[in-house]
Amino acid sequence: MVVVRLGAPVRPMIVASPGYIARRGRPNSPDELRQHSCVRIRLPGGDLLPWRFQKNGKLFEASAVGPLVVNDRELELGAALDGVAIACVLSNRVVRHLSEGRLVALLNAWTPPASSFFLYYPSRRQMPSPLRAFIDFVRARLRSETEPAAS
Repeated sequence: MVVVRLGAPVRPMIVASPGYIARRGRPNSPDELRQHSCVRIRLPGGDLLPWRFQKNGKLFEASAVGPLVVNDRELELGAALDGVAIACVLSNRVVRHLSEGRLVALLNAWTPPASSFFLYYPSRRQMPSPLRAFIDFVRARLRSETEPAAS
């Protein structure tokens, strides 16, 4: 088997806009998310994507509630940027927003450590051309997402 890392390590991050925090306050633990508006992701099978946390080496899920449930990651991020809700997103999607002050990271002490996505496939000697094209596409896309935007 061949293993290809698909991008840099990422971790889940809980984020909100400064405006949301000014209006609603800042949660200090995953339990406090119940008193906040959180945007949730509906999976194709109908379930809601759980928000996972870690404390003292133990993983657990916490209830995030809110009036907004979407099935599109761009809508989820937009809701956080617009100050509508708190969102749980992957770190690679919010680096620029955090550095520019449009989003604030919350509950950092509770989020699991970074990990990577990998693609596993059999020997490179007989790699189908569609698989090669897919790997090249994903790598190019990941590079373009992590490169700084031109000013």
